Amino acid sequence: MKFRLILFLFFIVVSNTLFAQDIIIKQAGDSIQCYITKVKRDSIYYKYWNLEKIEDEVLALNQVKRFEYYFYEHYKTIVEEKTDSSKVKVDISFGVGLSFRLGKMDPSISKENEADYRNGFNFTGRAGIIISDVFGFGIKYNQHGTKAGVVGFQSIVKIKYFGPYLLLQTKPINNIMVFSGLFGVGKLSYNEKLVESLSFLSNTYEYNGSTTGINIGGSYNLILSQHLNFSLDVNIITGKIDDGELVDKNGNITTNLPEESASTFNFGFSFHLLL
Repeated sequence: MKFRLILFLFFIVVSNTLFAQDIIIKQAGDSIQCYITKVKRDSIYYKYWNLEKIEDEVLALNQVKRFEYYFYEHYKTIVEEKTDSSKVKVDISFGVGLSFRLGKMDPSISKENEADYRNGFNFTGRAGIIISDVFGFGIKYNQHGTKAGVVGFQSIVKIKYFGPYLLLQTKPINNIMVFSGLFGVGKLSYNEKLVESLSFLSNTYEYNGSTTGINIGGSYNLILSQHLNFSLDVNIITGKIDDGELVDKNGNITTNLPEESASTFNFGFSFHLLL
């Protein structure tokens, strides 16, 4: 009986020493010998030995004066629990923002109207997977849109990008933020409609073209919860549309259009759903 009691007490002392390598010092002055599992924006999570079992606790950071990892000597035999970072996560995002056309424009556009042709809005969406919190891949869609008025016409331009991407990102910093970079190559489609507004029965003229587009971007991600992120996104999509033909609604060629840039600079925000 004595042997069992001594063995039981020995197990408690050894387990407590091995597990509780970290220390939390509270604002009140008392300290907690524990194993810190994670630190978030407003909370600190830890495990500690409570007599016969290990307890999980959380403490508000405003109650903590300081904390220190590996404060106690015996910790080498601790095996940290696996976290969600080793899992594959599905990343679905949608975002909006401002868009600006880059490069050479149609020379027939006057200087006073050029800003209307260049400045627009963009919508973006993507679906992919993230592996171990640092690497990902998937499919991305981006659309730039502008409306510009000239004498007798309204021009509506849509530049659409669709293609695969590769993603590299940092591991979560203090469980608050993540920085990421993206690279992709896909199809870049250009569509322009000219709607004649002077005549009673308006005529519509249209040009369609496509090329290969390259997408390079970066994001600052704010972790809102385990399954929801908010990001500020910057990306450039580059591509050039060759000479083309402007046709009317009956398919008749009315004029030839010169080579034109379809490159855009996009800045906006997105919400990411992580599953």
